[in-house]
Amino acid sequence: MAFINPETLSTIRRFTFATTVVFSLIVICVSADVVSLTNGFFSNFPGFSLATGLITFVTIIPMYFIDSFRQGSVFSYLVVEIGWLTVLWIFWLTSGSYAAWTDDQIIALDPAETSCNFGIFGDGPVSQVCHEIKAIIAFSFLLWLLLMGYTILLLVLGVRAQGGGHSPWKSSVRDGTLLYPAEIVRSPAQVEAAPASFSYPPVPI
Repeated sequence: MAFINPETLSTIRRFTFATTVVFSLIVICVSADVVSLTNGFFSNFPGFSLATGLITFVTIIPMYFIDSFRQGSVFSYLVVEIGWLTVLWIFWLTSGSYAAWTDDQIIALDPAETSCNFGIFGDGPVSQVCHEIKAIIAFSFLLWLLLMGYTILLLVLGVRAQGGGHSPWKSSVRDGTLLYPAEIVRSPAQVEAAPASFSYPPVPI
């Protein structure tokens, strides 16, 4: 993957984490409003989306900042990042699918109506809940695709690095070694023994 370098990967990671936090916050707010407007009528669907949003929000932010301020932490390991983000995108796929199923059940009440108007029943909370369900569907599937695409990219790069001669699974995505040639990824003793003129690639921040 010649188009990927440490700086590009760092940018992709920041974009993925920032977008995930923003979209998760949107789903949290919308799901909480659905629960409030329906008085728990849709107890399972918005509750699951709300829980998924909260879990994502409270884990993604620490994962990013722990890696930024404490290198070598287990939370910054590539294998941990891939594993946890995989769990999250499975949750988001489930959230989107559950919301889509609920939306289908609502539309089944009036198969000719798909714009959330519902005639005389479309005023106020009914129409609002319908629109909010569609918003949950959209943001859940967007988060699923975003996180799944990013984890697949990391997995491919990790397997590629493993095949190139060094194991990247306990390194951080941020330190860039995932993309360095095997001869550059050395042990501390080898680095100390390296000539003073040896130049390492810049590490993204």
